[in-house]
Amino acid sequence: MQKKINIFKKIRAISTIALIFSFFIGCGYRFVGSYALSLPKNAKKLTIEKISNPTTDPTLSQTVRSIIIDEFSKRDNTIEWTTKQNADAKLVVDIVEYSKNTFIEDPDKNTLKSNLCIIVRFYLFDKEDKLLYDSKNIQKCESIGEAGSNRSESDAKTKIIQDAIRQMIFGLDAGF
Repeated sequence: MQKKINIFKKIRAISTIALIFSFFIGCGYRFVGSYALSLPKNAKKLTIEKISNPTTDPTLSQTVRSIIIDEFSKRDNTIEWTTKQNADAKLVVDIVEYSKNTFIEDPDKNTLKSNLCIIVRFYLFDKEDKLLYDSKNIQKCESIGEAGSNRSESDAKTKIIQDAIRQMIFGLDAGF
C-alpha cells in the first residue's frame, strides 16, 4: 500500500513539473541556446559592419563586438560570422553614450556611489541596405563601489553591455 502512495506522489510531482514547463514554453520562454533566432529572411551569415564609439575608451568597441558574437552564438549555433561581402545581414551599433557618474550616497557618512551607464542603439540591415530592425535607444546602468560590493568597473562594464545586447536580441527575436 505504501509503495502505491509513493508512486502516485512521484507521478503527481512529475505531472506538476511538466505542466509548469508547458506553461512557460507556451508563454514564449525558452532556454538559452535551445532554439534558433528568428532573424529576417533566414539570415544566418552576419557581420558587424560598424560600431560607432564616441567615447575615449578604446576597449569599448572590442568588448561590444565580442559580447555580441558570444550572445548570438549562445542562442543560435547556426549563425556564421563573416565578411560584409558574404553576409546575409549586417549589424550596425551606435554607442550613443557611455558614462560613469559619481555622487554622494550619504552626506552624513561621506560615502560615494558610482553608476556606469551605456545608451546604445542597434540596427540590422539586409544586403541591399534595407533597414530590417531598429532597437531604438537601450539604456543600461550598473552600480559600482556600493558598500559590501566587490563589483569592479570592468565587471559592471561587461554586465551593462551584456544586458543591452540581450535586450536587443529579445526585441529582434520578437520582431520576426
